[in-house]
Amino acid sequence: MQVLIDTMLGYELPPYTATIKQKAIQTPKFFFFDLGVVRALRNLSPIVPESADFDEFFEHYLFMERKAWLDYHKRAVQLS
Repeated sequence: MQVLIDTMLGYELPPYTATIKQKAIQTPKFFFFDLGVVRALRNLSPIVPESADFDEFFEHYLFMERKAWLDYHKRAVQLS
């Protein structure tokens, strides 16, 4: 995974830990740079709003848009 992060083909999102109640499992999430790559690697059918994978892809879309906005505006904010 570190090779993908170093080559900017993927990004790791650390877990949010600033809560009063700590979760039992705190694992980072990994996002590829492009949803098309994810779909091709997983050999998935086209995304439709009624599909089970729609939530996962929507979350991926929101992460990438927020990351792009922060990079564009040069904000020193750590997403989690």
